[in-house]
This record gives sequence, C-alpha cells and structure tokens, in this order.
Amino acid sequence: MSTDHARQLEKMATLERSSREQSKKVRLLEARVKALEQDNFALQDKASKLQEKAKAAAKEKKGILFLLWFLCFLSSFFCAHVFLALTELKKLIVAKDDLVTDLTNIMYRHADAVEKLAQIKAYADKQMVSDMKQIRELAADRDQKA
Repeated sequence: MSTDHARQLEKMATLERSSREQSKKVRLLEARVKALEQDNFALQDKASKLQEKAKAAAKEKKGILFLLWFLCFLSSFFCAHVFLALTELKKLIVAKDDLVTDLTNIMYRHADAVEKLAQIKAYADKQMVSDMKQIRELAADRDQKA
C-alpha cells in the first residue's frame, strides 16, 4: 500500500514538474508571440508608409513597385509566423490543462486514503503519548522502590 502511495506521490510530483515546464514554455511562447506582433505591427506601419510613397513615385520610377511587393511579402510572412506561434501556444495550453486535470483527479482519488492515514497517525500519536506516560510512571515507581 505504501509503495502505491509513493508511486502516486512520485507521479504527482512528475506531473507538477511537467506542468511547470509547460507553463514556462507557454510564457516563452507568449513573449515570442508578443514580440512578433510588435514586429508585425511595425512592419505593417512601415509598409503602409512605403505604399503611400510608392504611389507618388510610381509615375517616375517603376522599381519601387518591387520594394512594395517585397514589404507585403515580409508582412504576410510575419503574419504566418505569428499564426504558427499562436497555434503552438494553443496546443501547449491544451496539454497543460490536461495535465492539471490529471493532477486534480489524482489528488481527489487519494483524498480518502490521505485522510485515513492522518487519522491512523493521530491515533498512533495518542497511543505513543499514553505509552510514554506509562513508561514514565513505571520508571518513577521503580526509582521510588529502589
């Protein structure tokens, strides 16, 4: 019974470590997504400014159209990158939720056993106090007789 309890505690500890690792990964991915969103916003802002300049200069120079196309390509590339990061983040959140659910189930499944063990320990503590008092009384009686 104690090996099963130890295994369950070990499994709970492993799940907690895994949950913490998943949380770290989620935080890192969230930071990455935020940075990519900022980069994407900055690039989109730059792209819109360059689009305005390209319209004015398109009559004189046709080479600016290539630059416009390139900026649009970069913007779409970063949008795709942000989408992939968000997809990965969603997968990690689902995995973390599953681990938390498993940990909660394990905790509730063994709540009765933990309570029973606590009662057994309390009874053993009371019994030990009683035995120690009896030993003290016997020792005192022996000392008085001697």
